[in-house]
Amino acid sequence: MTPSKNTQKTEKRVLPATFWEAHYAENTLPWDLGEPALPFVQLMANQATSFLPEKMAVLGCGQGHDAGFFGKLGFDVTGFDYTMDAVIRAKERYGDMAQFNCIDIFQLPEHLSNTFDYVLEHTCLCALHPDLRPDYAALVQRLLKPGGQLIALFFVHGQPGGPPYNITLEEIQTLFSGGFKLTTLERTPHSHESRKGMEYLGVFKKKES
Repeated sequence: MTPSKNTQKTEKRVLPATFWEAHYAENTLPWDLGEPALPFVQLMANQATSFLPEKMAVLGCGQGHDAGFFGKLGFDVTGFDYTMDAVIRAKERYGDMAQFNCIDIFQLPEHLSNTFDYVLEHTCLCALHPDLRPDYAALVQRLLKPGGQLIALFFVHGQPGGPPYNITLEEIQTLFSGGFKLTTLERTPHSHESRKGMEYLGVFKKKES
């Protein structure tokens, strides 16, 4: 069977699992801060009543720090990552707080469509080639229930190359302009020292129809 054009595009632009596995084998994980993202911690400390503890998907969950954080707060969390080493570590650390699955996010099954109240984004989008951003936005829209929310921490570092690939505020707004309504998108003052001034916390709500 001939792969679809979308599958062919994804295969060309998604870095092979061996790329990420090598980082885990060598413990060279510059994207991993060893704890949940501080902007998420502050968001829930200040606006917890705005986000009921319901069903959440964490895309590119890595070692599961963010997934574990929301799971501890009572959210029904499932993390997805492309790299088996990441998933194994996530299960070891946070397996009692969240579920974790090793899978290419672009291969998530259809039965997960319209099933999540939240999708959490942190260092997944910036790891993808810019050509895949429309596919990513479509995936988020597919996974969320009508009225569901994307909670995202975007890395706006202004440097060429990647990963991590840079994205601008204008590109973020355009990317999610079709199926979402922007709730907030602001530079966060709560970033880790190495990312100060380069992270924007955004919340987007999937349109009802």
